[in-house]
Amino acid sequence: EQPVDLDTVSAHECGAFRICMVSEAPPDGDAPLEKLFVPYLSNFHLEIGRIGGLRIALKAVEPDNQQYNLHLLCMLENAVESSVLTSLEAEFLGRIGARIIHQRSTSSTMDGARKLVEETDDLSCLHGTVIIADEQTTGRGRFGRSWDSSRGDDILASVILSPRLAITGGLTTMASLAAVMTVDELAACNSSIKWPNDVLVDGKKICGVIAESSTTGSSFVGVIGIGLNVNRLATDNVRQEYSATSIREILGLEKEVDRREVVRALLAKLNELYDALVRGESIMPEWRDKLRVLGSFVEVTMASEQNVGEVISGVAEDVDEFGRLLIREPNGNLRAVAAGEVTTRVEQDDH
Repeated sequence: EQPVDLDTVSAHECGAFRICMVSEAPPDGDAPLEKLFVPYLSNFHLEIGRIGGLRIALKAVEPDNQQYNLHLLCMLENAVESSVLTSLEAEFLGRIGARIIHQRSTSSTMDGARKLVEETDDLSCLHGTVIIADEQTTGRGRFGRSWDSSRGDDILASVILSPRLAITGGLTTMASLAAVMTVDELAACNSSIKWPNDVLVDGKKICGVIAESSTTGSSFVGVIGIGLNVNRLATDNVRQEYSATSIREILGLEKEVDRREVVRALLAKLNELYDALVRGESIMPEWRDKLRVLGSFVEVTMASEQNVGEVISGVAEDVDEFGRLLIREPNGNLRAVAAGEVTTRVEQDDH
């Protein structure tokens, strides 16, 4: 209803756009522009079109002085809008979390991430996109294990990253360390990492991380899946293949933990560690300090293509700069293991 001159339109990082509004003659004289146009843009949402199963739209977010941030949304077909998540997008503008896709239910957030990657020509535009679901019907962890969660209880997310090639090897390490830092902060505990990327508290699993990657031309894209137990309780009727716990259970709370605050904390840690990698800093010392297998006798069922299923046993002495587990075999050989399922002697005795 009021004339708005879209004076300048400039592309911002991660698909966001900043629209500057100019009015030559504000109706009530000296009124600030942000007051004039709040009624008209605060709920602004314009669907531009569809590409395959994606909806493309512009949406206004929090006003910033005389400017509004309009996010270019690439939403999956069954995605829903969330004002809370939109405020998080504004908080992490230009970083991991600048675009958040919220789904009530999906087969798997990793499936949604793959769909976005497959249907996007410029993969760099997806960098920092986070897909969060309230429920996964066929969620999977490492080695194809099911990851079950009651609807609305936990954090089920996938993060799409398109970094420079030099730091791609640190993405999984970054994600598991970010999860550890988040759990320690919110649950006031001392969690640990079961190599390579499961997060445990007192031997019980609270978070799992998986990673996939692909390269198209000169573009690399990595998708990191994070399943973090927030409100699940031992009494919940959830099928699981391991002993599990949650932030709520650790804190002994009657009421549920606010998942929005967990998402905010997790995104903050992911950005903190990603920024460190971009600066050329190593996060390996912090990750190594959280490993629980070092110094233990272990058996590793190999998962790499060359020797899948092979079992290596020995003492886990250390990890190298790539995160590979260094195992001293009984014959004295030192083996570097890049992927596999680790079982310690204590865990074997427990069974």
